[in-house]
Amino acid sequence: DLRPTVLKLTPDRLQIIAQATGSDELQAWLSLKSQRNFVEYRIESKKNNEIWLEVRLSNLLQAFRSGQNSARTAFRLTSKQGSAFLTFESLLVAPVNNITVTHDVPVTVISSREAESYSEPSLPEPVMQLEMPELRLLRNIVERLKALQADEIKLSGCREPGSDTAKLVVEAETDMASICTHYPRLTIRTDGQMNPNPPSQADAKLKLKKMLQVLLGSTIPVEGVIGCIVESQAFVLYLVVDGGAGTLTYYVPLLIDD
Repeated sequence: DLRPTVLKLTPDRLQIIAQATGSDELQAWLSLKSQRNFVEYRIESKKNNEIWLEVRLSNLLQAFRSGQNSARTAFRLTSKQGSAFLTFESLLVAPVNNITVTHDVPVTVISSREAESYSEPSLPEPVMQLEMPELRLLRNIVERLKALQADEIKLSGCREPGSDTAKLVVEAETDMASICTHYPRLTIRTDGQMNPNPPSQADAKLKLKKMLQVLLGSTIPVEGVIGCIVESQAFVLYLVVDGGAGTLTYYVPLLIDD
């Protein structure tokens, strides 16, 4: 089950946080830079100019879709009869008269104390970071593995001798078959790492269902994707949105062998 989706609005960015219940569940953090995504953007509050809101994701998506073909969309935090809303106003250009569509999305304002429960996982340094292959190709492979009724998937980063590249190996086993796919010559990233020498191999075993959820949700235009294996804890997928507009980070818990 998902916790309510959270919006964190600050003067320089808008964050959307989606977390499943439980500390060992999938998390997604979308961070959008205000200057790259909005013509006008102003956030003011008595809480360090931060506004935290809980919202049903389905309601938020409906509001976004209603304005996707508009000439201009604006949203603001409003109060109506004692209840809080994000009010979206979309201008639709018509041949005769322009039409303004208003969409009220119910929200709950989160207190500073409640907001403290929303924080990105504190993880040690990844043992390996790779520039990932095109996610569409990876998604096709994982969907085929699901069709074969595989429950788990193993991702392995294997260093290629004498180079700063690695091979990503995707493996799964079912009662019918053992499947293995290789993606060679992927660049190893060592940005910001205290230990810039990754091991010869790093493995991540995941629930196939969770990995597929991530890949199905990663359809936004991106200029780069990095996969990070955090030993015995998580596989982190870090997407840089096209044009430097922001980032999308997924935290996928690992399966640990008994």
